[in-house]
Amino acid sequence: MALYYSGLQELQRPVVCHARKCKGSIVKRDIKELLIRRYVQLVINPRDRLLLDLVFKEGPTQTGLDTFFSSWDIEREGAHKALMLSYFMKMHPELAFPDYTRPRLEGLLNYYRFYNMQTLAHFPGLGRALNRAGIPILVFKGMAMKLLRPELPRVMEDIDFIVPDERYAEAVRMAEDAGFEHKLAREEEHSVDLIHRDKKCLIDIHRCPNLKHGLHISAQLFARARKTNAYGVDMLIPCDEDLVFITLTNFLNNLVNKTSIKGVLYGLFDYAYLVKGKEDFNWDMLIDNARKTKTTLDIRLALEIIEHLVPGIMPQGLKKTACFASKLSSLCTRLVYNEYYYDRLIEKRVTFPVRRVTKAFIKGWFYKTIYYPMKLIRGIYPLRKLFLLIFLHKEAP
Repeated sequence: MALYYSGLQELQRPVVCHARKCKGSIVKRDIKELLIRRYVQLVINPRDRLLLDLVFKEGPTQTGLDTFFSSWDIEREGAHKALMLSYFMKMHPELAFPDYTRPRLEGLLNYYRFYNMQTLAHFPGLGRALNRAGIPILVFKGMAMKLLRPELPRVMEDIDFIVPDERYAEAVRMAEDAGFEHKLAREEEHSVDLIHRDKKCLIDIHRCPNLKHGLHISAQLFARARKTNAYGVDMLIPCDEDLVFITLTNFLNNLVNKTSIKGVLYGLFDYAYLVKGKEDFNWDMLIDNARKTKTTLDIRLALEIIEHLVPGIMPQGLKKTACFASKLSSLCTRLVYNEYYYDRLIEKRVTFPVRRVTKAFIKGWFYKTIYYPMKLIRGIYPLRKLFLLIFLHKEAP
């Protein structure tokens, strides 16, 4: 018996069948390729593919632009995707855009430029207070890109910045004194989401990047950062290598957790802006960050997905130094398993039949529904691998 995937919902609707009955009708694919295809389908549709092909093509031509607009409508695609076309128009003033589209794209640039001012409304006051207290502010994600390329406004829903771990609690208290309130009842371990009482300014204060071992590189992020001053606040921007590392981890995190799918496309533009055409970009520094935070496979998978979205954007030298394919397939297998089996198991509180355990252990609701399934699924690797081998990956005789 083997598990096969078919159609656009290959990973959502697995079809179990006998190999003899599936002669050529359903094609079995590698688990990594299946997962990448799934993530690509989450991010883009066929019309988005046209947009990416236009924007990232080397040496765009007027003929290519006219062909693109013959099948792409700004009203249908919406502002978020049209803003990327505004970037392209700004970077290629030699191309003639349709009279109907050009003023709308110019208007989008102005709109988001002023929209971001609302997000920034109360940040300068808090930033100056942090400066007076001697707490360094390391901005990243949307805020960092806004400062690096002010001519191309980045959509910003909030302002993300990192403070030293030992000053983290002090920075949060100062934000509360400045009128910010906790947005979530339960905060993340690595950060806190705060919103101003007038509901117009959101900030996300981090003690480290959104990684399990992010504290291992926090000191290096501050040491390598470049200084800048904007809105009367002294800030730090990570070096390009560190910013790309954070962009890639955030890119994969959004895909895996299905959060901010729209932001994934902006991550592509950020990555291309920071990497493309920079011969002195130090990939060894990025890989060192990945090793210290134990995200080497995550970074590799993120680069593989980006390569599928924009072919040729991944450096050839990095492909040769990639980790073993089997390890990457193991990561993909675990992601598929967690999304389509483990998470649903916990949500439904499914219990496993257990042999040779005490009655007291079985009667405990917590142990039956949460603790033991988690121990069995995530702690015993051979059982997990056996399950995946039979139900998710390859043929089992």
